[in-house]
Amino acid sequence: MPDPFKFLKNIDKQFASQIVLVILFLLACFWIAMLPNPFEVNETPPPPPNQQTLPPNPQQMAARATAYQIEIENNRDQTSGIVIGGVILVGLVITGWLLVINRH
Repeated sequence: MPDPFKFLKNIDKQFASQIVLVILFLLACFWIAMLPNPFEVNETPPPPPNQQTLPPNPQQMAARATAYQIEIENNRDQTSGIVIGGVILVGLVITGWLLVINRH
Protein backbone atom coordinates (compact mmCIF):
# COMPACT_ATOMS: atom_id res chain seq x y z
CA MET A 1 0.00 0.00 0.00
CA PRO A 2 1.48 3.37 -0.99
CA ASP A 3 2.31 5.90 1.70
CA PRO A 4 -0.27 8.74 1.51
CA PHE A 5 2.22 11.28 2.93
CA LYS A 6 5.10 10.44 0.60
CA PHE A 7 4.72 13.78 -1.22
CA LEU A 8 5.58 15.60 2.03
CA LYS A 9 9.08 14.07 1.99
CA ASN A 10 9.77 15.60 -1.44
CA ILE A 11 8.82 19.19 -0.53
CA ASP A 12 11.70 21.61 -0.06
CA LYS A 13 11.50 22.96 3.51
CA GLN A 14 12.73 26.43 2.56
CA PHE A 15 10.15 26.75 -0.19
CA ALA A 16 7.37 25.54 2.13
CA SER A 17 8.39 28.05 4.82
CA GLN A 18 8.37 30.86 2.26
CA ILE A 19 4.88 29.90 1.14
CA VAL A 20 3.70 29.88 4.76
CA LEU A 21 5.24 33.33 5.32
CA VAL A 22 3.56 34.71 2.21
CA ILE A 23 0.20 33.33 3.35
CA LEU A 24 0.66 34.87 6.83
CA PHE A 25 1.61 38.20 5.25
CA LEU A 26 -1.49 38.16 3.05
CA LEU A 27 -3.69 37.31 6.02
CA ALA A 28 -2.20 40.25 7.95
CA CYS A 29 -2.85 42.54 4.97
CA PHE A 30 -6.47 41.43 4.73
CA TRP A 31 -6.90 41.88 8.49
CA ILE A 32 -5.51 45.43 8.30
CA ALA A 33 -7.73 46.21 5.30
CA MET A 34 -10.81 45.21 7.30
CA LEU A 35 -10.04 47.72 10.09
CA PRO A 36 -11.94 51.02 9.92
CA ASN A 37 -10.10 53.97 8.43
CA PRO A 38 -9.36 56.46 11.24
CA PHE A 39 -9.03 59.33 8.74
CA GLU A 40 -12.40 58.79 7.12
CA VAL A 41 -14.57 61.88 7.42
CA ASN A 42 -18.03 60.98 8.60
CA GLU A 43 -20.77 62.88 6.91
CA THR A 44 -23.17 64.75 9.14
CA PRO A 45 -26.74 63.51 8.93
CA PRO A 46 -29.19 65.77 7.12
CA PRO A 47 -31.24 67.98 9.40
CA PRO A 48 -34.93 67.37 9.83
CA PRO A 49 -36.95 69.28 7.24
CA ASN A 50 -38.74 71.50 9.76
CA GLN A 51 -35.57 72.89 11.41
CA GLN A 52 -33.47 75.76 10.19
CA THR A 53 -29.79 74.97 9.64
CA LEU A 54 -26.77 77.19 10.18
CA PRO A 55 -24.29 77.72 7.35
CA PRO A 56 -21.11 75.66 7.77
CA ASN A 57 -18.23 77.23 9.65
CA PRO A 58 -15.28 77.56 7.19
CA GLN A 59 -12.67 77.13 9.95
CA GLN A 60 -14.17 73.85 11.12
CA MET A 61 -14.50 72.60 7.56
CA ALA A 62 -10.84 73.49 6.83
CA ALA A 63 -9.63 71.77 10.01
CA ARG A 64 -11.58 68.62 9.20
CA ALA A 65 -10.46 68.59 5.56
CA THR A 66 -6.74 68.85 6.36
CA ALA A 67 -6.59 66.50 9.35
CA TYR A 68 -4.89 63.80 7.29
CA GLN A 69 -2.12 66.13 6.08
CA ILE A 70 -1.49 67.36 9.63
CA GLU A 71 -1.25 63.77 10.84
CA ILE A 72 1.35 62.94 8.18
CA GLU A 73 3.40 66.04 8.95
CA ASN A 74 3.36 65.35 12.70
CA ASN A 75 4.46 61.73 12.18
CA ARG A 76 6.93 62.18 9.34
CA ASP A 77 9.54 59.95 11.03
CA GLN A 78 7.08 57.09 11.36
CA THR A 79 6.03 57.43 7.72
CA SER A 80 9.64 57.38 6.55
CA GLY A 81 10.34 54.39 8.79
CA ILE A 82 7.49 52.45 7.24
CA VAL A 83 8.73 53.19 3.74
CA ILE A 84 12.33 52.26 4.61
CA GLY A 85 11.15 49.08 6.36
CA GLY A 86 9.11 48.12 3.30
CA VAL A 87 12.09 48.66 1.00
CA ILE A 88 14.27 46.50 3.27
CA LEU A 89 11.68 43.71 3.30
CA VAL A 90 11.36 43.77 -0.48
CA GLY A 91 15.16 43.68 -0.75
CA LEU A 92 15.32 40.64 1.55
CA VAL A 93 12.68 38.82 -0.46
CA ILE A 94 14.41 39.54 -3.77
CA THR A 95 17.80 38.53 -2.34
CA GLY A 96 16.38 35.27 -1.00
CA TRP A 97 14.69 34.57 -4.31
CA LEU A 98 17.91 35.18 -6.24
CA LEU A 99 19.87 32.90 -3.87
CA VAL A 100 17.36 30.09 -4.37
CA ILE A 101 17.34 30.55 -8.15
CA ASN A 102 21.15 30.61 -8.19
CA ARG A 103 21.33 27.39 -6.14
CA HIS A 104 19.14 25.49 -8.59
